[in-house]
Amino acid sequence: MPETSPHTLISKTYLPHIDGLRGVSVLIVLFFHLDIQLVSGGFIGVDIFFVISGYLITSIILEKIETNNFKLGSFYMKRVKRLLPVMLFTLLVTVLVGLYILPRYKSEQLSISAISALFSFSNIFFWRESGYFDSSSEFKPLLHTWSLAVEEQFYLFWPSFLFLLSKLKNEKIILYTIILIATVSLFTSQFLLVSHPSAVFFLTPFRIIEFSIGALLFWLTKRPLINHYLNELLSIVSMFGILTISILFHNNTTFPGINSLLPCFFAAILIYSGNRSKTLFFLKSTPLVFLGKISYSLYLCHWPIIVYYKIVKSPTLTPPEQIYLFVISIACAILMYYTIEKPLRGQNTHLNTNKISIVFIICLSLATLSISSIVYLNEGNLLKHSTSKELSYKEINDGKSKRFKILNELREQRGDKNYYSPVEGKTNVLILGDSHAPDALNFLYTAYPAYHFVCESIGGCPPMVEQDFSLMSYNHPEKEKCIELNLRLLSKETLKHYDFIVINVLFGWYNPTHLLNTITQIRKCTTSEIIVFGNYIYFNDELPNILHKYESPTITPEMTKNMALYEDELEQSSIENNFIFISKKEILCKGNSDCNIFIDEYPITYDEHHLSLEASLFIAKKLKERNDIFKK
Repeated sequence: MPETSPHTLISKTYLPHIDGLRGVSVLIVLFFHLDIQLVSGGFIGVDIFFVISGYLITSIILEKIETNNFKLGSFYMKRVKRLLPVMLFTLLVTVLVGLYILPRYKSEQLSISAISALFSFSNIFFWRESGYFDSSSEFKPLLHTWSLAVEEQFYLFWPSFLFLLSKLKNEKIILYTIILIATVSLFTSQFLLVSHPSAVFFLTPFRIIEFSIGALLFWLTKRPLINHYLNELLSIVSMFGILTISILFHNNTTFPGINSLLPCFFAAILIYSGNRSKTLFFLKSTPLVFLGKISYSLYLCHWPIIVYYKIVKSPTLTPPEQIYLFVISIACAILMYYTIEKPLRGQNTHLNTNKISIVFIICLSLATLSISSIVYLNEGNLLKHSTSKELSYKEINDGKSKRFKILNELREQRGDKNYYSPVEGKTNVLILGDSHAPDALNFLYTAYPAYHFVCESIGGCPPMVEQDFSLMSYNHPEKEKCIELNLRLLSKETLKHYDFIVINVLFGWYNPTHLLNTITQIRKCTTSEIIVFGNYIYFNDELPNILHKYESPTITPEMTKNMALYEDELEQSSIENNFIFISKKEILCKGNSDCNIFIDEYPITYDEHHLSLEASLFIAKKLKERNDIFKK
């Protein structure tokens, strides 16, 4: 094996260009999280970290196996000393700070995420939490620990996997097995990316391809490029590729899947060729290498700092604020690196760091687990006043679940097969809409229980004609199902069976123009009466956060993104296009300004805009008093 090969140098000589690549990766992640628009694809920095980990861990393990010097216990002890102390410190500090500045329910939610991160399954926790009704990710202080959980899960099985394969005494079998696993991981992730995007993003099996690309470098680096010019070309193209992707990719880019191969391949090429590159001298420069050394601490601390700042100050960062948070993050990372990470890894010290690390880890683990458990068991009420109107995590989840109580009861009574079918001899009403359709079912069924209601909907999927399908983003989690549902519901075969068509959606990106396209399609299929309900409220934050920020019992302008959006346009359109328009604002408010947040001590919503069951029951009462909407 050539002495100058990067592979050999893993165990004998420090490779500064890998730390330089780490520095690049953590910078683009940091810029992305600071909402710097130029780096809209900065999330690829995490994928680059996975490639680096795959390379280093595989190289370390197989080198030691080759020299009969591999000990599983010793390997895990080094990983524990490397990863846990600074991570546990971050968890504990984040939980403690959260107790003081977060709403009650978010303190409770944070405690659960801290426990999941403590036991290395936060990626599973955030995957299960993700979805259409999930709260905004930018307000979850420990969301970034999902990638650490993925890496820790990789560390759990990869060493044993390589050790067992090495017993076959055939290097080709190891190589081909890794290629096979990588291929399966890639194809399954790409296949499931449309139907299960959250699972593909968060779960380890779908990320194995990225670690494997790094792992395969073990064999490639045994044969370094002799041609200097080709080496330079590969290095330059790869660095340019990473920077270009970080600019061109964005939140609507389908990812990971096949699109993750580009940054991963570029990262692998830089690991392979970067050490010998003279053009990319900056990869081995002192500032970038230093950033690489503190990259783990920086990755851990920057996200809670940004999230808490947004919660306390403003969700939108100005350029001065971005600079300020950048400097604070770097400063905290340096402090954590020199006081916790570096000393407990045993670098440049004569102390017995194994015992110190274990004691430190046990103390922080017990502190984090104890505090988080107490907060969770007390429903986030540890430091809150008992008279506070703030809601617990359980109250919010129960409130959200109650929205589907009537829908679930009707399904159970009719059976899943018959639920979606009209009934001969009854007044049949079809409710169309997005995630707001169940609200219409709640108040209409309560007001008119003798009628037969059918409500079939998908979150984020308003009733649309084919020309409007492009309104849905590329990464819409239910895009294919939404298209299929609309084609079926807006057909003559379906619509001809109903006496009334009710539309209840959240107007916004779906506006009165798109509604009119839908109504035109309905008119082609049936002469049934069409009833449209207007928007009510869209808070600028989830209501539990609103209750934490404001004391007012009524809705004020600073709380809302919009109120009764498109009300005038919809009312005018109803006259011009012969459909019934009903304003929720007129029902729920006394006049234009007296709109209460609570109805009979129940909140009108448990998020930003979906009506609570209690609010729907109040609407039902008012509709029943009117008793005119289903009269032809």
